[in-house]
Amino acid sequence: FYAVAPSLYADLACFGTAVFFSEEIPGERRIADAVRPLSEICIAENAWGDVDTVYRRFSLSARNAFEMFGERLSDKVRRQVDKAPDSRVFFIHAVAPNAAYEPGAMAERGKPFLSLYLEEEGETEVARGGYYEMPYQCPRWAQGSGEAWGRGLGELALADVKMLNRMDETAIRAAQKIADPP
Repeated sequence: FYAVAPSLYADLACFGTAVFFSEEIPGERRIADAVRPLSEICIAENAWGDVDTVYRRFSLSARNAFEMFGERLSDKVRRQVDKAPDSRVFFIHAVAPNAAYEPGAMAERGKPFLSLYLEEEGETEVARGGYYEMPYQCPRWAQGSGEAWGRGLGELALADVKMLNRMDETAIRAAQKIADPP
């Protein structure tokens, strides 16, 4: 957690929204924490303004995909593991409220959030499960009314940054003309 927390706060302050993913690694006695890039994420809120649905589109190398999903991958990706282990494979991870949730039930029905991993190109379901708590935490710096995404300090500074960049370009062109006049 402490290794990834600075990235979480940087995204939160700059972009106004950050996405933190925390999940127990199957077969190991540890929890993996990671800050996910906003470019991979789509979020939705429930009626009370809490993020309860997250879709994430991401890629893994074929080798890492096989390590994560094994034989559930499509035949094409399993062949890539041997031929081109560093080639990229795209996946979608969807986490949403479980409409069939029954407290105390076993397996997926007993978990308030469903999880589904899909291999994008082969349209293959590679993992299905659930969570007792939402694994994606999505803090927002400040929100406009009716907006799911936050607004950060970067939005306030953007106009000034663009103006300073244009001023620098002008200064560089002027210096070039002084050094090498027409």
